[in-house]
Amino acid sequence: MSPRLNRVAEKSRAEMLAEIAGLPPSAFINSALAAAYIGTTPSVLYSWRSQQRGPRYHGAREFIRYKIADLDQWMAARANETAEGDLRDRIWLIARRVSQKLSTGPRHDCAVCGHQVEDPESIERGVCADCWPLVLNKINSTAREGAL
Repeated sequence: MSPRLNRVAEKSRAEMLAEIAGLPPSAFINSALAAAYIGTTPSVLYSWRSQQRGPRYHGAREFIRYKIADLDQWMAARANETAEGDLRDRIWLIARRVSQKLSTGPRHDCAVCGHQVEDPESIERGVCADCWPLVLNKINSTAREGAL
């Protein structure tokens, strides 16, 4: 490993983030800084590039750079995917509890979305009126698949 790469590897994530902090969104940064910025490692970025996954990058071979704006956009998209995945997971868990005749209520916040519930039926079941059809659909679809 070259001495320059050793120096980069020895920097802490905080030091790398401090180095990036003053840069504009249009700035290009190397793989080590990009990895620190999105909370992963340069080897994961390399793996993603070889699989044509991950954030957009520029360059080839030894000269790979990431635009900060592209990293921000990729992280925002991942956050939405994660939030949607979390919602699907909560719907599945609540559907499983309901199908097993386990209680999810009474509660004044929806066990799926977390919003305040006010009507007595929603309070009793612990799931708001907006999320209840999603839970019932999940029960029906997984019952057909035998997955609950």
